[in-house]
Amino acid sequence: MTNLAVGLPHWAPPPSLFPAPTAADGRYGACHGETALLDALHDKLSTDNGIEMAGRRVLVTCGANQAFVQTMLALCDEGDEVALFAPYYFSHFEALRLCGLRPVLLGTDLAGLPDLAAVRAAFARPDSRIKAVILTSPSNPSGAVCPESVGRALQCECAGNGAWLVTDDAYEHCLHDGATHRSLAAPPQASDTGGGAGSSGASSGASGGGTADDALLDDSVVSLFTFSKSFGLAGWRVGYVVYPEALHAPMLSIQDTLPTHAALYSQRLAHAALTQLGLGWVHEQVATLQPARQMLWEATRPEASASPPAGGFYLWLRLPAGVEEEGAIALLAQQHQLLLLPGSASGAPGYLRASYGGLPDAAAAEPAARRLERGLAAIRELGSALGHQPLP
Repeated sequence: MTNLAVGLPHWAPPPSLFPAPTAADGRYGACHGETALLDALHDKLSTDNGIEMAGRRVLVTCGANQAFVQTMLALCDEGDEVALFAPYYFSHFEALRLCGLRPVLLGTDLAGLPDLAAVRAAFARPDSRIKAVILTSPSNPSGAVCPESVGRALQCECAGNGAWLVTDDAYEHCLHDGATHRSLAAPPQASDTGGGAGSSGASSGASGGGTADDALLDDSVVSLFTFSKSFGLAGWRVGYVVYPEALHAPMLSIQDTLPTHAALYSQRLAHAALTQLGLGWVHEQVATLQPARQMLWEATRPEASASPPAGGFYLWLRLPAGVEEEGAIALLAQQHQLLLLPGSASGAPGYLRASYGGLPDAAAAEPAARRLERGLAAIRELGSALGHQPLP
C-alpha cells in the first residue's frame, strides 16, 4: 500500500544533527521559547521573510496547528466568525469549531486564488461578525500559490474592515517552477497595496472599510510557520507564530495555560536545523520532489500543455460528476493499493488530494504513478457508465 494521503515530506535531518539529550531537557523552560531559537528565528524572519521585527514578537509553539488554535483564542470571542477559503486545510475548520467560532466559507477562482468579491460580500453582510480571514499559501490541499498582489488586496480588505489576516505559511519553501512566496507580514511593496489581479479585482476602498495605510496593514497580520515541512521535523512538533506586540500578553497567557512551552529538546533540534543545515539544505530537499511531482502529474493530467500546482506537494483531482468520493477512495485502495484523502474533508466534495511528498525519488514514484493512472482510468470508466463527463 502506498500512502498518498499523508501530508509529510520524505526527508529528515541527518542523525549527526540530533543533539545529545541532557537532564536540562526535562525541566521547564521559557514560556515564549528558548533564547537561542528565538534569536535564530528573528534573523530568519528578518532576512528570509523580509519582516520588520521592530514591534513584532515571535512565540515558539508545539507545531503550527497549536499556533493556529492559540491565535484564534487570542483574536476572537466565542460566536465570532472566521473566513476560510474552500478548499481549506481541514484542521483549521475543526479548530474553529472547537474554539466556539463560526467558519464562513468563501470561494476561490479557477486558479484556486481567493475570491475577493466574495470577501467583500461577506464583510458587507449586516450581521457579519468576521474577526479574521485565513489564507494558506501555498495551499494545502490544492497547492495553489497566492500572488503577492492578490494577498495584498486581501490584506487591505481585512484591515479596512477591522479584521485580522492570519496567514499559514507552512509550505513557504515548497515552491516549484520559479514560483515565489513573500510573507504578508513583510512591508508591502508599492505596487502591491492597491488591488488584486485578474477576476479578483481591486481592494482599496473595500466596501464598508475604506483604504488602509501601511501601519494598519502591518498591525493586522499574524503569520504561522513550522519546522514540520521545510526541515522534515513533523514528529518533533515545533512551530512559531509572529504577531504585533499588542497581542503578546494574551498569546503568552494562552501558551502558559495550555502547553507551557514547546519541548526543550525539540527546540534545540530546531535551532540546530535552522543554524547548521540552513535554508540551502531545505531548497535541496524540495528539489528532490520533482521526479514524483512530474510522474504523478503525468498520470493524472496527461495534457502536455498543463502544469502541476506551483506549491506544496499535493495534486488536487476532480472526480467525474456522479462518482462518490467514498467509492473512488475505496477503488483506489482496494484495487490499486493507494491511499488518498477526500475533498469533502477540505470543504470541496467531488475532489481527491494526492500527496507526493513521501516519494523520495523516481524509483519510488514510478510504480505509484502507474497504479494511480490505472485507478483514475477505472474511475473515468465508472463515470462514463453513469453517463457523466470524465476526469479532465
